[in-house]
Amino acid sequence: MKNILLDLNVIFDNYDPVRQKSYPSSVVALNELKKDKNVNIFISASSLDNLHFIKLKDIKREHPALTNKKANFLTNNFIKDILSFCRIIKTPSYLDIDYNNIEDSQIIASAIACNAIVISRDKNMLNSYPDIAINPKQFLKIIKPENQQIKFLDLPSQYAKIQPQIEQVIDKVINNSAFIGGEYVAKFEKKFAVYQDADFCVGVANGTDALEIAIEAFDLPKNSEIIVPANSFIASSEAVTRCGHKVVFCDCNKHNYTISIKSLQEKITRKTAAIIAVHIYGHPADMDELLKIAKTHNLKIIEDCAQSHGGTYKNQKIGAIGDIGAFSFYPGKNLGAYGDGGAITTNNQTLAKKCKMIANHGRVEKYNHQFEGRNSRLDAIQAAILSIKLKYLDNWTDARIKVADYYLKNLKNVDGIVLPKRESWAKQVYHLFVVRVKNRDKLQEYLKQNNITTGVHYPISLPKLQAYKYVNQYNQNFFANQSDKELLSLPIGEHLTEQDLAKIVTTIKVFYENSD
Repeated sequence: MKNILLDLNVIFDNYDPVRQKSYPSSVVALNELKKDKNVNIFISASSLDNLHFIKLKDIKREHPALTNKKANFLTNNFIKDILSFCRIIKTPSYLDIDYNNIEDSQIIASAIACNAIVISRDKNMLNSYPDIAINPKQFLKIIKPENQQIKFLDLPSQYAKIQPQIEQVIDKVINNSAFIGGEYVAKFEKKFAVYQDADFCVGVANGTDALEIAIEAFDLPKNSEIIVPANSFIASSEAVTRCGHKVVFCDCNKHNYTISIKSLQEKITRKTAAIIAVHIYGHPADMDELLKIAKTHNLKIIEDCAQSHGGTYKNQKIGAIGDIGAFSFYPGKNLGAYGDGGAITTNNQTLAKKCKMIANHGRVEKYNHQFEGRNSRLDAIQAAILSIKLKYLDNWTDARIKVADYYLKNLKNVDGIVLPKRESWAKQVYHLFVVRVKNRDKLQEYLKQNNITTGVHYPISLPKLQAYKYVNQYNQNFFANQSDKELLSLPIGEHLTEQDLAKIVTTIKVFYENSD
């Protein structure tokens, strides 16, 4: 329960001495909410006028000698105090109005818009909307930490903290009819290039397109071999084959799951043209070694940065260390849009221009098509959203690193768990915190029973997928082909409290203490 919307009756219960005595649960509930820094407290925009009207009326009744100016001054101070801990959530224009109670309809619509629970004493509201509205006593019964689910990812909570800025910029894009290209895309491309220490950034429709366009821009001979690590999402490999080339899998490292240099070297042939270096889980690959190999064999390096926004290798931002970088802004990424989106980064102006043309029907200007391309453009609304979220990315990354620090410190001596290794030369941004565990399925179910959500990334290594049976590498003695049944992703993100982390660690320890 991360988002709460307060009905006016609960607010006034906290500011009137008589009501404080009559409704103590309202007072306790608000105090609990104020103490929890991970809870977002809202008031509906539709309630503001009523808040002002009721308070002004009360002040004039209690102090009839006050001038209107003084009464308004006291009322405004009261509202300022409310807004010091409450955020305004606008009333959506698309609400379904209950004409028997228009005010309740507006409040409930506001709550739905921000995925919030309404705390109210209004019996009519409580009876009419039992799935959304609860009274203060009910709230106090369900806020015990042991009853709360620990989410793997909490996008609504993140959104709630930046909602006014997001809504404002979306309204601007719509009001300006700036839907395709234009200033919002250009602004984000420039900001993201600077953030990633790249000379150029090209926004595209999604991360998979970013990989495909990057490969296509090299004009490699048809059926060239491109080496991809066996532990990754299928986008890393399907981009190769969809560009008309042959995918060759190599193994990943045991300590951080990035591409294995030794295995890579064993897979290079005279047909090898490129390497896809996946900065998996947010951990940068060993770029110095990859650059040496690329130089020796005249290979291109495509950095798959879908999980590593802001990650660094020896103080260099990933994405422009190799020839070209490909990013995804899928909603669950460290820097995620509210829909699909992607970007390409590079320090090579010729490559940047070629990528931009491929993504825009093979043209630089309207109707002047120099070759056949595709339609893969970053949506302007998503670009505008990403520009807002980019300002918060470093803080969110710091929070992820703190969570990882907690896990590394408190799980290091647990028999049954292999923790990832943190390299001194890398800034790992921890898109995921992946461990290898004994009895994974049983542990995952035990955590679920204790309201802890986990994930598996990835349950089947790429060579073992039916899609790549023809490649005939599913039986190779890869670490990736064996460890996929042990991988478990623990919750990570800025939404987690220290109490959440303590519960996760304790629950894991209890499981292994009681398991055979």
